[in-house]
Amino acid sequence: MLSHEEILDTDPYSTRESYLATIIHEFGHIYWHQKKLSWFSDKKKSLEYLSTALSLKNLPEIELPVSSAIGEVYAFCREYYASQIFWSKHKKNLDKFIATRIKTLIKVEKNTDLNRQDSVLEPSTNPHDFSFVVGKILMTKHPTNWPDFLLAPPRTFF
Repeated sequence: MLSHEEILDTDPYSTRESYLATIIHEFGHIYWHQKKLSWFSDKKKSLEYLSTALSLKNLPEIELPVSSAIGEVYAFCREYYASQIFWSKHKKNLDKFIATRIKTLIKVEKNTDLNRQDSVLEPSTNPHDFSFVVGKILMTKHPTNWPDFLLAPPRTFF
């Protein structure tokens, strides 16, 4: 069992910086929801879909809603990006926490029967695990334009 000091040493949310980073994270959620409202939030598109459903003529491509898990990725990326600029101690603690958590997730995933259990990255199980895994990859691959990928219109599926 970890001592109180060991727990604080591995907790990225135990400092003043982490408090400030959490505010950025939560504002990331607010911004996300302003930009990515739920299904049919665009009045023009909604009306187009309604008219099309009525007439079944000139069928447009349909845009499906994005998962709320992507909103969690966006909030994580906002927090992490701000930490790179303003709160190096929080970023360092977060990186340490994430590395430890990923190692644990790898062990669990290796022993998970995906025919009977969800992956450790299933967003509904733990959206924060999903968000920092996807977020870190996205921010590493696209360090300056990651918001463009997350705020882009939904992909068309049919």
